[in-house]
Amino acid sequence: MDAARKLSSTIEALLTAWSLVRASAPRLILKEKEERDFVEKLLLAHRALSELLSLLGLDKQENELISALSELNPNETLLLVVPPSLMRRLVGVGIPHERVISIGGPLSAEDAKALNPHLPEEAMKGVEARLKNFWRELERKIKGARTVLFILEKAGKVDELIAKRASMLSEKFGVDVKVVYLTNLDSCVEILPRFFRRE
Repeated sequence: MDAARKLSSTIEALLTAWSLVRASAPRLILKEKEERDFVEKLLLAHRALSELLSLLGLDKQENELISALSELNPNETLLLVVPPSLMRRLVGVGIPHERVISIGGPLSAEDAKALNPHLPEEAMKGVEARLKNFWRELERKIKGARTVLFILEKAGKVDELIAKRASMLSEKFGVDVKVVYLTNLDSCVEILPRFFRRE
């Protein structure tokens, strides 16, 4: 209920700020008092939204991602994400294609079978083909990387299985492996491009 109040406060403050801007049309220049009110409403919206993110635990996860990235070199970091759609979004916002790989599912056929014990034989062939492609792509892209950063979704069953197998990469390729869990993967789409622009 507190989250709903924070969201409501954020929206009300932003709507008031927007109405001040609209009232100044077509010149879109605010008078001194209007400008103070506008800034006050923006600060109120920012405060309420920050409190909402904190309440939902999202700010903490963003800070964990930012903290993990602060210790890494973008030239030596390879990102691993699960959904192909997230990889496409990351490449779309400017992350070099050579720095990100989509896993697409569990890292082993055994884990795929554990997730779905009734997986038909034909589907298992598809899983094995995906895994073969993933490991081949990883071997190609991991050259020059010192760290592999897994961006995983919190409470995702596939993501949990992947995290348990993450050490396979360390053993096979001799790289450091870091795992960051996010409740909302959208936050990494905003944060990661800034990291890679440091190159």
